Amino acid sequence: MRCGQMLLAQALTWRHLGKDWKWRSKIDDRIYNQILSQFLDQPDAMYSIQQIAQCGVDFNRRIGEWFGPNNMCHVIRKLSQFDDWSSVSVQVARKSGSA
Repeated sequence: MRCGQMLLAQALTWRHLGKDWKWRSKIDDRIYNQILSQFLDQPDAMYSIQQIAQCGVDFNRRIGEWFGPNNMCHVIRKLSQFDDWSSVSVQVARKSGSA
């Protein structure tokens, strides 16, 4: 789950701040903080562990059960549909095409 979160966080950083953006400790960056807030370990954070685990139930993953890469991709795809701020479209590739 954490790997999926990190991958998505990087994608959102590129989306909102650009690929050349670098973190600097002395700069107050509200957009970067907004991205980080979506991954807090709080039930109401868009991409929190709690949201991921709960969404995984829709893909036959019990809470506490391991998520493979495919499950994680489908969970991110579903959660991103509710992310109005980022306005991203997540596509999940399959052997025969995309979902």
